[in-house]
Amino acid sequence: MKKIVLLICAVLSLTFFTACGESGIVFTTQKFEESNIFDEYVNISSKYNNFISNFESVYNTSVTTEAMIFTNNMMNYKILQDLILFTMPVFEIGQPTSDQVVYYQDINFNCFSTQSPLCFRYFANNGQKLGEEYRYSVECDNAVWVDNNETKTLDNLLIEYSLVVNVNDSTGLNEYTIITSCEQEDDFSNTYIISFDDKTSYIFVDVKNNIDETVNMQVEYYSLSDDYQIARLISYKYVNFMPNYNVIDFMFKDYNGRVKLSKEGTVKPSRIKGLANVTYSDFARILDKEKQNETLGKYSYEIMQGRVSVDKFGSLI
Repeated sequence: MKKIVLLICAVLSLTFFTACGESGIVFTTQKFEESNIFDEYVNISSKYNNFISNFESVYNTSVTTEAMIFTNNMMNYKILQDLILFTMPVFEIGQPTSDQVVYYQDINFNCFSTQSPLCFRYFANNGQKLGEEYRYSVECDNAVWVDNNETKTLDNLLIEYSLVVNVNDSTGLNEYTIITSCEQEDDFSNTYIISFDDKTSYIFVDVKNNIDETVNMQVEYYSLSDDYQIARLISYKYVNFMPNYNVIDFMFKDYNGRVKLSKEGTVKPSRIKGLANVTYSDFARILDKEKQNETLGKYSYEIMQGRVSVDKFGSLI
C-alpha cells in the first residue's frame, strides 16, 4: 500500500512539473561545444541567425507595430554580431612567429557580403609586434554592408587591428582588448573588450565606437545544457550626459524561444554573469515588478511551434 501511495505521489509530482513546464527546467552551464573561441562564436552566431530568421519568416506577413519593432531591433543586434565576427579571426591567427594569412568567408554574416569567394584576407605580421601589443590587418574587396538600413559599399576595405591581452584580477579570465581602425569607414573603428570562460560557455563582449563615444554596447552569451541559448544585449546612449539603457534578452532552443525588448531609462541593467538571477520562467518575460513605469516600454515575444505571441507594457516608440 505504501509503495502504491509513493508511486501516485511520484506521478503527481511529475505531472505538476510537466504541466507547469518551466518549473522543471533549470539553467546549468556547460563547456564550449567547440575547441576555441573562434569556432565557438561562429557556432553560436549561426544558431542565433537560424532562430531569428525563423522568427522573422513567421512574422514577416505581419505589418503590426509590434512586428516592426521586433524587426528593427533584430537589425541592431545583427549589426553588432557582424562587428564581433570581424574580430574573431584574430583568435584564430593567434600570436604568430612568422607572417600568416587567414582567409575568412562571410557565410555567417547578416549585414555584410562581398563579391569575392575568399572575402577577408587577414594578415598577421610578426614584425608588427610592439611589446605586449600585436598588430593585424584585414583586406576586403568589393565590400557591401547594411548600417541602420542604409546599404554602403567600398571597393577596398582595410581594417587595422591592435590586440593586447591582460588578466582580469576580479574574474581570473584573460581580457582581450582589440582596437580596430578604418580610415575609409567609421563603422569599423571600435574598441572591443572580450573575455570568455570555456568551462561555462560564457562570452562577454564590450563594444565602443571610437568615433561616436556616446554609443556603447555590451553582450553576454551562454550556451547552456539541454541546448538552450541565452544572451543579454545592453546598449546605451548618452542623453544630457546621462546614459539611457536598452536591453534585448534572448532565450531559445532550436526554433522555439523568447525575445524581450525593454527600455530601462537611466537605471543600469544587471548582467547575467553567473546565472544567479536568471531562471527559465522569468528570463525574457515581463515581470510584475517591471510594470511600474509606463514610460519604460517592454515587449516580450514568444514563438512556439511556429506561432508568435506578444506581451507588452508601455511603449518602445
